[in-house]
Amino acid sequence: GSQDARVAPRAQPASVPMLTGVRRLLLWTRPWDPVRHAVWSLRSGLSGIAASPDASPKLSALDQRRRTLLWMARTRGWTELDLIVGSFADRHILSLSDNQADLFEEVLRKKNVDLLRWLSGQESVPNDLLDNEVMVMLLRYVNSNHPSLYK
Repeated sequence: GSQDARVAPRAQPASVPMLTGVRRLLLWTRPWDPVRHAVWSLRSGLSGIAASPDASPKLSALDQRRRTLLWMARTRGWTELDLIVGSFADRHILSLSDNQADLFEEVLRKKNVDLLRWLSGQESVPNDLLDNEVMVMLLRYVNSNHPSLYK
């Protein structure tokens, strides 16, 4: 009868590594971001400009810089930071001014180990970075969107 209709839970394929701790949390709780569409147009050439090899989009210097910063934020090499800093960049990259782009680049130039410790609250953020408005924005973003990092 009804016992025969039960379906056993599917096992994780052996080729897919199990995610644990922060990685699982960040992967499965990453908020949907309505700005993502705008970010995709930023990646593909901004505002509907074609990104085909034979088309040479005329991007402003700031837009080119934003693309570089977005790439730097999403490809740090540590999955946790790729997700945290990358999702922050997805949300805020289009609104960064030229000065804020400088400040964001300053944050992105920090070592991964230090950045993760600061963002997770394991170590205090140095005073010179607390004067960086983009670092403060990033800390607020982490606190509001990934509060379990502090537990």
